[in-house]
Amino acid sequence: MAPTSSQSINLPDGDAGNGQEVFVTLECTACHKVRGLDLPAPQTEGPVMVVLGGGVTRVKSYGELITSIVNPSHRLA
Repeated sequence: MAPTSSQSINLPDGDAGNGQEVFVTLECTACHKVRGLDLPAPQTEGPVMVVLGGGVTRVKSYGELITSIVNPSHRLA
């Protein structure tokens, strides 16, 4: 069962294979690289490359994690 936040926001259990397929299909690789994965190159490159998959040691709660997914411009403390 997926964890929940104090405001009853929860993410469903994930499927990494499906997520990777969607990530490539939607050409998220135009702006994002995932550390440790060799993904197909995008058709076009985005304006800024962001590397994903690094260690984050300052996430205080599941709620903060959800906020950063729902609102990507939000910055974790």
